Amino acid sequence: MCPGPIYLRLDTQRDGVHAFPITRTWPKVTGGVDAVFSYTDKIYMIKGDQVYIYKESAPYTLIEGYPKTLKEELGIEGHVDAAFVCPSEHTVHILQGQRMRDIDLSATPRVATQDQLLTLHDVDGGHCGAEGIRLFKGPHYYQYENAQTLVDSTVAPEPQKITSAMLGCRD
Repeated sequence: MCPGPIYLRLDTQRDGVHAFPITRTWPKVTGGVDAVFSYTDKIYMIKGDQVYIYKESAPYTLIEGYPKTLKEELGIEGHVDAAFVCPSEHTVHILQGQRMRDIDLSATPRVATQDQLLTLHDVDGGHCGAEGIRLFKGPHYYQYENAQTLVDSTVAPEPQKITSAMLGCRD
């Protein structure tokens, strides 16, 4: 079983995925996080209305001056359900309820460049990789080809079951 506020780390393809308490690596972020994404060698952790930014390599060091508010760092307010950045992009997609807000991370100041309604809402997490976008909600995930297909969808795709093996947890 995976305990409460954890993160998963892939050590090697052979060794596999391991679960660790978030506070083991990022002690200032207690009680879990709402969303996490990485961009330009930094890990962004959103908890409540605070954004913590850490250097992406060990030892994970909190960047001086952080945490900052969501408004200060990303130009938005409200609860964040999920956030992800697709490979080779400079846009973080922030999911809040039924909305997806796109924020250009290369711009200063940062503000939402798009604000669109989604069919699938109130998700628990999101990830973008070579296989496309996966949005996690409860015991399922939903696969989208890219951010545009996510926005254009009028019906959620067929839900896929999240397995314990997929998360590196024991049943």
